[in-house]
Amino acid sequence: MNLLKVRSPEDGCSTDRPLFAVALYALFLCVVPLLAHGHFSGLGFNPTDDGFYLAFSRRLLEGQTPHRDFITVRPVGSAILHLPFVLLGGDHVFLISRLFVWFQFAWIALAWTRIASRLLRIKRDPVAELLIATIAFALCCHYFPVMVWSTIDGLFLSATGLLLCLGKSRKSRALGYFLIGAAYVCKQNFAVLAPMAIVLLGHRRSLLAWVSVASPGLGYVAAMAIMGALPDMCLQLASRADFVTPGFLRFIWEYATAWGMLSGFVAGRLLWTRATSESGQDGARTRIAIPTGLLAITAAVLAASFSMGQGRFLYAPSFGLFGMALGATLQFGVEGDGSSEAAPLGLLIVVSAWCAALSIGYNTPALATGLCVIYLLSLARITVESVICRAIAVRSSAILAIMTGLVMANFISARKEYVYLDRPAKELSFPLDDVLPGGKGLRTNKNTYAFLADLNKAIVKVSDPRYAILPDLAAYWVKSNQVNPLPMDWDQWVDLGNPELLARVTDSLATQRGSLTVIVQKVQAANLAKGFTALPESDRYAVAAYVRRHFTQVGETEFFTLYR
Repeated sequence: MNLLKVRSPEDGCSTDRPLFAVALYALFLCVVPLLAHGHFSGLGFNPTDDGFYLAFSRRLLEGQTPHRDFITVRPVGSAILHLPFVLLGGDHVFLISRLFVWFQFAWIALAWTRIASRLLRIKRDPVAELLIATIAFALCCHYFPVMVWSTIDGLFLSATGLLLCLGKSRKSRALGYFLIGAAYVCKQNFAVLAPMAIVLLGHRRSLLAWVSVASPGLGYVAAMAIMGALPDMCLQLASRADFVTPGFLRFIWEYATAWGMLSGFVAGRLLWTRATSESGQDGARTRIAIPTGLLAITAAVLAASFSMGQGRFLYAPSFGLFGMALGATLQFGVEGDGSSEAAPLGLLIVVSAWCAALSIGYNTPALATGLCVIYLLSLARITVESVICRAIAVRSSAILAIMTGLVMANFISARKEYVYLDRPAKELSFPLDDVLPGGKGLRTNKNTYAFLADLNKAIVKVSDPRYAILPDLAAYWVKSNQVNPLPMDWDQWVDLGNPELLARVTDSLATQRGSLTVIVQKVQAANLAKGFTALPESDRYAVAAYVRRHFTQVGETEFFTLYR
């Protein structure tokens, strides 16, 4: 018996109310982002990586060519996607862009829940689907900063594309694969997902699928070639080519991955124990196995939720849930029915999570934790409804509702207590309206406010019409009165690891010496919530160190030094 396919539309456990379901889905996509936005979007700001991609959008609006006119070690798909917010956001550009990020998280959660239902060929109560999507939403967001980020864009576009690829029309599939291709134009890691999606969804012989998924990348390369930026593009995109450490060793080093794989394999095996009879040895074994498998998955989800509530950023739990999804996928691949869609669905989720985890600064699948949970909860719910159906399914719905409540309670607590690089919500009483262009509606702590206010004092001291700011303040350039005169908005080691790229920035400074004032931080922006820590002389801030050595100090304020 293939438990994945015993369900049919005529079963008593399913529902056939498409208009009601669509209305609920639309309500979810409106209410959840708006509630999250109203409660959390105004909380916190740190001038490190927030605004990084929006600053690139500003450069595109100014007519600059990516890679040629400014350095970016990622394709500029995210800058293009969020360009309307920079164009139309005005003084509230950060606040408005955060609302869209909340929508992206909600859509990622709902889209993957629908993908799981369709690939597993089940019809579930839409309320149960929304409960699972709500859990996934909270775990994907955890307390990651609500800012424009290429990983979020990659997950958003790939989820949309995969859902469209499950449609019956050629146009839907073509658009779906195009969006999957657009995901790797936001973050090149997602190029790994593109061919796997075609194969796993059964379209490997479709020329249309291959052309559609390749066209965003080919179009990007062609555009760069036409604009004379191809050599720069190749140099910059290849500057961070170490896949071994962040992509493999990191997962091996993290002990939770191995334990997760083992528990996921065992839980999958227990859940899919054959229900051959209602009595006797087999039946008794089934009655023990299925609750044990459900308990393992429930415990893992709640453990991740409580970890989030304790401010641990889901590092170990995210690897554990990733491992569980991988273990369950292996179980179905090795022991499951060859026609089952459980293994392909698991592979799509595992690969998506791996693509999200491949990063220098945030090397964890935490942003895709919700995807892994969707997979595990979908498998658990199918088992319950397939084997025991109505009576237990009703109880499992109650359990799912309780789980959702616990997860959301931890999510709300975490978002208020652990604001990214900032103080708890109750201490954020300083509005950025008058100190950060485009920052209206945001509140921060007194130290960050003083830092940004002092930046404005430093700018007033500039005698030249042109100035640069080093090294952390990419956000300033999103709505500044002038365009950043340097070919880089975030002058740190993460994006300047290649000596040629660093030389390009320092050469630009040398060329403009005498006509440019460089404003250099005295303190590290990332530590402002805790206090004022001196900016060190290190390779992490190589451009700032270059200015200190080769330029002449012409002024200073409390937190900044001016050089010419």
